[in-house]
Amino acid sequence: MRGRAWARFRRRRKGYRSHTGASDAFAVHAQTDHFGSETKLLGQFGAGLEFRVARHIGWTNDLSFGVIDGTKNNFGMFRSGLNLAF
Repeated sequence: MRGRAWARFRRRRKGYRSHTGASDAFAVHAQTDHFGSETKLLGQFGAGLEFRVARHIGWTNDLSFGVIDGTKNNFGMFRSGLNLAF
């Protein structure tokens, strides 16, 4: 009896919607394209430095270059930030 009363209460609540299936928020839609004997390079190259100001404080710099799909999507990235190591 208690379960039925709770179900009626939930249906009467304002804005209640029944979800019958799983959300596709985390669904992965991946595919693989094959190009015969053609080979493509994929990678990331980079280097970084950290300068310690004190024992637990440092300034970090990082430079990386991503090779994604020939010359169409290559990119470079520079990052800099403060490290607090405790």
